[in-house]
Amino acid sequence: MWLGHEYIIALNKTVWDSLSTEDKEAFTRAAESSYSVLGGVMSESFARQVETLRADGADVRLMTDDEVAYWERATDYRNVQAKWIGG
Repeated sequence: MWLGHEYIIALNKTVWDSLSTEDKEAFTRAAESSYSVLGGVMSESFARQVETLRADGADVRLMTDDEVAYWERATDYRNVQAKWIGG
């Protein structure tokens, strides 16, 4: 099971650059508001889902910090994102 807790709203840099300052500020406000509210909700929801899965007999294993770091290096996702953003 993959459960990402970040729901990204992404715009290509060309589209972002074409937005008005007012629209860019609206995106920023929405993101800040969402992060401040949803972070705790998502964490609690995740913990409940894991508990439910285990109670139902599923074998659940969470990645270690080292595994997450390996995944980050192996996928090179930051560079992939940077290329996508660049157009």
